[in-house]
Amino acid sequence: LQPVRERVGNLNQNHVRWEMKHDVTLSDRLKDSLQVIAWLPKERLEVHDYSKFRLSSEVLSPLQVVCNHLYALHNGKIETNDIIFTGRKMTATSLSPEWCRWLLKEYFTQLGDVSYSLLHALLNVLSDQLLKLSSSSFFRYSQLKDMVGQENARSIRKLVVEKLISTSVENTMRSVLSS
Repeated sequence: LQPVRERVGNLNQNHVRWEMKHDVTLSDRLKDSLQVIAWLPKERLEVHDYSKFRLSSEVLSPLQVVCNHLYALHNGKIETNDIIFTGRKMTATSLSPEWCRWLLKEYFTQLGDVSYSLLHALLNVLSDQLLKLSSSSFFRYSQLKDMVGQENARSIRKLVVEKLISTSVENTMRSVLSS
């Protein structure tokens, strides 16, 4: 007879992490339905310094979309350089994990130690809005320049991106504070 471990397989995991929603009643119902959870050690998982945050290198992933915009904002290129995510004129690139972590820390410090699921939700919502902005012909630099002049065109996109970021962060903070 073979030991069960050899027949089934071996999971070389020291830890299994399961993040539960902040809602107390849902957590209680979940705990009541899965009795074994009561025996497991509890650990609050928070995004401290983004060092354990899994980073996608796919250019169209929510993380890379947000980081490409944060990078352009940080370097002052958001004002005149279009960020294009698809096609022959694609300008977006996969940023390194180090850059992404630095940008997230720099622009999302007011979030504090939020959960991974809230950070993913923030990135999903924000990336959706930023993709729509960057794919809109009305927000291309050449189009803005023709409509409102060069000086105003430079500030419009920067202002819109900054407001999208601050509004997304503010809504995420409300979500954290209400739970």
